[in-house]
Amino acid sequence: MIILLERHRLALLGLSVVIAVSLLGVAAEQDQAKSPAQEAMIKIKEDVGAFEFNGKLNLASIGQPGGEVNFNGVSKSQMVLDGTGILSVAEVNGQQSLNYMGYRSDTKEYFNINLDPNQTALDYVAGNFTKPNVLTMTNPTTQVTVETVGAPNGASTTTVRIPPNQTMMMSIENSRVNATPTNVLKQLMAGPVKPKRINRKADSVYPSENYAPGHVILQKFAGSFATKDGYKAESRMVGEGRYVLTHVTAPAQFLAFTAYNSEGKFFQQMLIGPSVPAPMYMQGPLQKDGSILMSDPFNPNGMKVVITFDENGDYSTSTSMGDQGVLKRTWVLEK
Repeated sequence: MIILLERHRLALLGLSVVIAVSLLGVAAEQDQAKSPAQEAMIKIKEDVGAFEFNGKLNLASIGQPGGEVNFNGVSKSQMVLDGTGILSVAEVNGQQSLNYMGYRSDTKEYFNINLDPNQTALDYVAGNFTKPNVLTMTNPTTQVTVETVGAPNGASTTTVRIPPNQTMMMSIENSRVNATPTNVLKQLMAGPVKPKRINRKADSVYPSENYAPGHVILQKFAGSFATKDGYKAESRMVGEGRYVLTHVTAPAQFLAFTAYNSEGKFFQQMLIGPSVPAPMYMQGPLQKDGSILMSDPFNPNGMKVVITFDENGDYSTSTSMGDQGVLKRTWVLEK
């Protein structure tokens, strides 16, 4: 189920939500009870493999003239995190986007995270099956609705509708051309650590084309890191250099996504793992001293993380819960 977002509507909607590199290690120390996500993901196992898709964007739905914009692309996907999620990599017009589909055991909903190179924030939707073959998900902030109707052999039709009248903004026809999964995670981690270039101007109406100091700081999270207490992490810039994907392999396995929201001027973090019942989300701004202060926006007394950077490429996280310090950890860049 590929959800692709064109720059035309992103400039208007500014969708955002989700990710986490600074929380690595906290979730690993939580209860390791088996997640029901494995059973839930079996229901959408047809989403694994290689796909081709064609889409249409209705410009009139977002108040722009020009009729429709047609686009097409390819994608590959695999089950990850012990079968609790599906990671997909798509390419449209030579640009890379990422998609993660998982299951929240707290709300018993599927969720989807989209890392689109035409925007600077993460897009998040969640929902459930309204019919045996119809998965309906909604962005909790913008109320944009994504409905995917599945068909045999991995084919599907996805429709994106926007408020207030739920006007159809985009439709995508998706067909599976190969059921064999590709190890897209391995390919991503074998790719370039940092992008070949980064925008240096800020005169475009599209946020994804503009320079922001936060996008340079994101590169500090990219590389191979280890901690004294045994954590190993590989991080790569993805989505045309707009996001950081982190894969923690020891002592437990996690995926983390990191972004800088140019419109909101804050960093976002989300962590996902087999033992995490729901995505762990935090966000926060860059401080005057060069550190990043992340917190749970939904709980003022919840978790807070201060991230500081060293000149040698290492970075440290100091995590607290309320008035209580929890842990400190330094991620050492492996030369």
